[in-house]
Order: sequence, then C-alpha cells, then structure tokens
Amino acid sequence: MRTESPLPHDPVPTVRGPVAAADLGITLAHEHLFVLSSEFQSNFPHLWDREAGVRKAVRQLEEAYAAGVRTLVDMTVLGQGRDINLVRAVAERTAVNIVLATGVYSVDGIPLFARFRGPAPPSRGTTR
Repeated sequence: MRTESPLPHDPVPTVRGPVAAADLGITLAHEHLFVLSSEFQSNFPHLWDREAGVRKAVRQLEEAYAAGVRTLVDMTVLGQGRDINLVRAVAERTAVNIVLATGVYSVDGIPLFARFRGPAPPSRGTTR
C-alpha cells in the first residue's frame, strides 16, 4: 500500500517529465541556466552561440551531478530571456532534473512588455 506524499506536488514536474519528490535528491533551489535578451539575440546574433551555450550548461550540470546534485530549479522567468526550448535542449543531454519556475521578472511593478496587454484596460494610476 502506497502512502500519500506530504508534498502538494508529487510527482514534481520537470522538463523531462514527472519525478517523484523522494527522487529529487540534492537540489539547487535558485539557479539560472541562461539569462538572455531576445532583442540582443535577434539583433546581434554573432554575440550568442546557442549550441556553445547548451554545451557549456550541460558540462557544468554534469560536473554538479558528479558532485551529488540531482535537481536544479531554474528561476529564469519572463523578462529574463526565458526560453523553454533552450532549457529542454540542456535537459535532454544531462542527468540532472530541471524544474522550471513560473512568473514574471519585475523590479517595480508590471514589466513594460505586459503593462498594456491583458483582459483589463491599462491602469493609469488614477482614481475616480
């Protein structure tokens, strides 16, 4: 008879698929595989080699795995160059589990790229 996990998300969703919480092992809880700017990448493609970036991330994760790390939580969210396909390319080449955070990076309010989008009219900061 299986006992229920006390954790609310068991199994835990990872880039490669669900992993039992008990199998996560040593976890790096706040990491960033890549922090990028899509504007720089598209306007200056010669400054970013995607495949070299993937190889470097895989090499670093394999070193972490050899040191006992089994899971990494990638905290890169919208506004920091989040690229799930790029992270997936890394996940497919390493034994380290990668959990993706969700959310939007914001310093002082709604980020500019989201400020005037959405179901509600934009807030102008005025009261009636």
